[in-house]
Amino acid sequence: MRVVGVSISMLQPAIRAALQAVAHGYCILPAALARRSPRGRELGLTPREQSVLELLVAGHRNAEIARALHITERTVESHVTHVLAKLGVHSRVQAVRCAQEHGLVDTSRPGPQPR
Repeated sequence: MRVVGVSISMLQPAIRAALQAVAHGYCILPAALARRSPRGRELGLTPREQSVLELLVAGHRNAEIARALHITERTVESHVTHVLAKLGVHSRVQAVRCAQEHGLVDTSRPGPQPR
């Protein structure tokens, strides 16, 4: 693999804006998805990953998510890793922000509650 250095000023304005947004913690979705206010299925999230994302947005820790969904903490970690990759973000905070900004979770209905 070759690595090439490119100055941001050389990039087209839209690409430059997208890169700067990502650098500031935002997630970038294709325009068609953003306009439709997508739910997780349209981004390839499985139903379980969607449930994990909803509990992340609600502020729950891995142990709480594991209890609520009757799975192990290791399985939760795996789901979180997949959610981050599918959303194109690098942290739980970025995933929550992305989910909120793009309507990826339905906060009007209660999800599984940790015990």
